[in-house]
Amino acid sequence: MFLSALGRWSIVVGILWLAVASAPARADDAGQEDLDEATRLKISAQNIDDLGKVIDRLDSAKDKGLDAENTKYANELLVSTLMQRAMTYASAIFNVQGQDPGEKKADTPYEPSANANFSWAVWGAGIYSPWEVVDYAALSIADAAPLLLVPGRRCENGRPVPSDRDDWKKFTQDLIDVGKAAYKASQSRSQEAVSDVSNQLADACLQCHERYRDKPGGSAADPSNKAARCL
Repeated sequence: MFLSALGRWSIVVGILWLAVASAPARADDAGQEDLDEATRLKISAQNIDDLGKVIDRLDSAKDKGLDAENTKYANELLVSTLMQRAMTYASAIFNVQGQDPGEKKADTPYEPSANANFSWAVWGAGIYSPWEVVDYAALSIADAAPLLLVPGRRCENGRPVPSDRDDWKKFTQDLIDVGKAAYKASQSRSQEAVSDVSNQLADACLQCHERYRDKPGGSAADPSNKAARCL
């Protein structure tokens, strides 16, 4: 089935919630203030710039020094943020379905209409060429997907990510492969080629979601049954 751009974007964004860790108790170490600020920024992050600020704070916290527990948490939060940023960039691939990156764009600042979804592809074109934005989006997927295999990550229900399972490894590899395929398609500068790969990207995400994320049997307090996600 050919999904809408919004539907595809929802599928990709959903993968971000497969590995969330809770913050440890406060420790009196030099980087604690930056770590606390990174956590606050992550909760309220709404765009690429916000996620970049989280990454900067985490790097600063680790440079200043953290105890073992907070170092572990900072690394988990950094992986999660890098993954979220990569998946946000992925929307540029889905945007290609209805928007040819090769079209000449007006040289004006991007302002989405009140009824339109924010387009990272259009916004990024003010900094990079539209095709370069798609290039970087594809590379971000291929580079970030292996983070799903990093030991120590936690699912939304607090259980360890099943990174040792064969199907989890396969789903991760599928995402890596489709990121590489998207980059190759983008290099051809063909809207049709990238649109075809966007279907593969949606399928790669959907297969994992059906196994590990989309769980029936929710309750009034937990309608999407987050407690059962990941396993």
